[in-house]
Amino acid sequence: MKKVVLFVVFTLLFLVSPVQAADTKPVVVFLPHQDDEMVLAGAIANYVAEGREVYTVMVTNGASSYVREMLMEKGYTYITKVLFAYLRNNEYYYSMQHLGVKPENIFFANPKGRSGTKNPLFEDGKLTGKEVEKILDRTYEKWGEAIYIALAGNESESDYPHPDHAIIEKTIQDYSKINEKYFYTDRRDIGEKIKLSPETLQKKYEALQEYFVWDPQNRRFAIGANSVYERLRFWQTNIFEYRL
Repeated sequence: MKKVVLFVVFTLLFLVSPVQAADTKPVVVFLPHQDDEMVLAGAIANYVAEGREVYTVMVTNGASSYVREMLMEKGYTYITKVLFAYLRNNEYYYSMQHLGVKPENIFFANPKGRSGTKNPLFEDGKLTGKEVEKILDRTYEKWGEAIYIALAGNESESDYPHPDHAIIEKTIQDYSKINEKYFYTDRRDIGEKIKLSPETLQKKYEALQEYFVWDPQNRRFAIGANSVYERLRFWQTNIFEYRL
């Protein structure tokens, strides 16, 4: 009788364990700049809802946006590049939490993290493949095999191609240690069309709303909205996301 029970238990473990492992694989989200999650925020919320650990990595400092110059022209002359990066990081940090990402799972690739630094290692608009590979080495060492998601960034896959987006996509594609990887596009005529539930769309709406907060006394300058207002508004209410 004991041998029969052990055999049954062993058989169940053999049959179930691989499925459980696959279902609980963590997710790592590579984002080039703050507000880039607009095209894949629903995916983030869905992965969290599945019970997975979701880690997000803000790759660059995002400090090259023209919005900084615009704010300085309006009289906010004290906004240095370091402070600007911090302000953008805050918008992203609050956005992620609406999607269910734990605060301790929100990472920044540059030194000093969310606070910003005078000496960024990964600069907005200047990202290289070797730099992205360095970050991938660190994340793989930390979290192991995971589902990696990022943006589609080249001209054939995006209506708004950006060199930082493209180099992250290419480096992840070429990184042989990662087996499961997906890229989300802002184009609506390519890729797999994924419909978001009303609950997920509401979370996405609230997350992207963080980029519209204008409250200078509390250092909120609606940087995302000042940069890509129409695009953010569209993705707040679009019920589909598009995955390559």
